[in-house]
Amino acid sequence: MIPMVKLPCAEPGLKPSLGARLQAFAHEQLRLAELHLARQGAELHDGVHQARKCLRRTRATLALGSAALDSRVDRIDDELGRLCRGLSSLRDTQALVDAIDRFAIGAAAPIRKTLREARASALVHRDLAMDRALARDSGFAARRRRLFAVIKRVALLDWKTVHPRDVIRAIQRGERRLEKAHRRARKHPDRDASWHIYRRRLRRLKEQDSILAELQPGLHHLAHELGHQARILGESQDDVLVLRYCRRSAPFNAQQRMVLRQLARERLKSVRDE
Repeated sequence: MIPMVKLPCAEPGLKPSLGARLQAFAHEQLRLAELHLARQGAELHDGVHQARKCLRRTRATLALGSAALDSRVDRIDDELGRLCRGLSSLRDTQALVDAIDRFAIGAAAPIRKTLREARASALVHRDLAMDRALARDSGFAARRRRLFAVIKRVALLDWKTVHPRDVIRAIQRGERRLEKAHRRARKHPDRDASWHIYRRRLRRLKEQDSILAELQPGLHHLAHELGHQARILGESQDDVLVLRYCRRSAPFNAQQRMVLRQLARERLKSVRDE
C-alpha cells in the first residue's frame, strides 16, 4: 500500500493555495489507484476500471497546473499514461461485458438467448485475461511500486507556483482542443479514431471541471450536459470495441458475432447521426 506522504500545510488560519489543493488531490487519486489495484477476486475487474479513472484524474490535475510546473510534469504524465494503457486491455474485457448488458436491455426475444450466450463467452474471456495478467504481475505488485514512485515525484513538484490564471488558461486550451476535435469528428463521422479523440478531450475537460467544482468552485463553469455527452460517447466507444472483437474468431461464434455486429452498428449510427 502507498504510504501517506506529508504534504505542505498552509499557515494557521489560511486556506491552502490552489496549487496545494491540486497536489493533495493528485496524491489522493494515486493512493486510491493503488488501493483499487490491491483488490482481490472478482472485485479486481472493477478495481482496474476505478484505478484507471484515478490515473486519468491525476493526469487531468497535472494538466491544470502544467504551465506553472517544470518539465518533470511531462515525464510524470508520460509514466501515468503508460500505466493507464497497460491496464486498458483488461478494462476492455470488462467493457465488452458491459456493452452486451446494454444490448440486452429491450432486446427482441429472438436474440436474447444469443446475447446471454455471448455474455457468458465474454465473461470467460475476461477472467482468462485477468488470470494471465496476474500470472505476469502477481497482485499487480510491479504496477503498485510504479505508483509509489510516481507519488514521490508528484510531491517534489513546486505546486506553490500554480496560480488560478494558469488553471484558467489550461481550461481555455482544453476547450479549444475539444472544439477542434468535435469539428474533425463531424467532418469524418465514419472515422472511429476521430470520435475517440473527441471523446478523450471531452472526458478530460469534464474531469477537470469536476476537480475544480470540488477545489475551486469559482472556476467551475461547464454545462451539465457535457457529462451526459461524455457518457454517451463512452458507451459508443464500447460499441466500437464490440465491432473490433467481432472481427476476431474468439470469443464469439458466428451467430453471436452477427447479432453483436448489427446491434453495435445501430447504436453507433444513432449517436453519430445526432
